[in-house]
Amino acid sequence: ANQGATLRVKGAIAQNLSIAAEGKVKEFLSSEEMNEVFQRCCPLMVPLNGEERLAVLHTLVMGSELVHNFPSVDGTGNFFKDLTIKLAMEYPWFLNEWQALLILNGTTGSKDAKNTSNRVYVDAEVSIYGCK
Repeated sequence: ANQGATLRVKGAIAQNLSIAAEGKVKEFLSSEEMNEVFQRCCPLMVPLNGEERLAVLHTLVMGSELVHNFPSVDGTGNFFKDLTIKLAMEYPWFLNEWQALLILNGTTGSKDAKNTSNRVYVDAEVSIYGCK
């Protein structure tokens, strides 16, 4: 219960700070400095105003956030992995890495809990969240 309340309070604070900063971000994205940057890297952004540029960047960041942790291959090795495209396609919502881990029986593909890639999960679950 406390964790949920804390998340709601911190989320509201973050939302208010985000709203307060939005004007300055749009102004910066409309600046001559950013025009020069966009001219070099992303010419399609040049004719857009700050609000449109922010919308494009927000969309790109959200897409990147969803897939940033996908492994480059869907192999069976012991390298750290959680959500794969194959596993994601089995569910009607986008799994987070903890849900994926639970679906994979908490093993990230290996029954060896001492495996280095699993150690991160085990340490977080036991040391941070108090799970046994």
